[in-house]
Amino acid sequence: VSDAFSYHYTYALLKAIDSISEFLRNNNNDKSKLKEKWKRAPTLLTIGQLPKPAFCEAELCSQEDPPGCTNWEIPTYGRGQVRILDPRDSMNPFKDQARDTDKGWKMWKDGQRQLIPKEERNMDQCLHLDVCAGVEGRKDSGLLTLRLPRMDVGRIMLCSPAGKEAGKGLLDNLDISLDGQPLTQLTQIYGKCILAQERWTTAVSDSKGHLHLGVRAKTDEPVRISHVVVL
Repeated sequence: VSDAFSYHYTYALLKAIDSISEFLRNNNNDKSKLKEKWKRAPTLLTIGQLPKPAFCEAELCSQEDPPGCTNWEIPTYGRGQVRILDPRDSMNPFKDQARDTDKGWKMWKDGQRQLIPKEERNMDQCLHLDVCAGVEGRKDSGLLTLRLPRMDVGRIMLCSPAGKEAGKGLLDNLDISLDGQPLTQLTQIYGKCILAQERWTTAVSDSKGHLHLGVRAKTDEPVRISHVVVL
């Protein structure tokens, strides 16, 4: 998401420079007129005045609330809206499924990335901040319970830190349920992610206060999740 924002903000800056350059050419390079054209404190647009999304499905980009998500990669700033519940937490609706033999899902962190010139890798001031990370589980880890925020569309996505096509591994090695009901129409999207549910198809009740996503690994090999995004 941060990369997408950076790309589009950079594109907007280039468009602004082009507009300013054209305006100056048409006004004999009189910079004093810039303040007349573009006020220092412009009038803010309302949601209704914004143009239609250029690169997004209208249904997804017309929601009042932004997507809820959790990103376990490093560095990440702010607080995620998707929360992991302890298997035996009194607020966990699936606490009765916890077993003494469950080893639990653990936080995982990859080694330091080497995306800097070789001759600078031993310099502390040049260490790359970006580190792959996530939550890791195996067949014996038990159920991972994720408390979800409000969802208007009903879209649920999970991503893996294990490469650009790692969504296939999530498809093959995870069982996912929503409030106890299995989600069986999983599909791979964006290479490293899976779409667990595209949208609501029936009325949904959150009588427990929140909806909860249950995730189980089906393999003895580690399965890693870096992001959960809902809308």
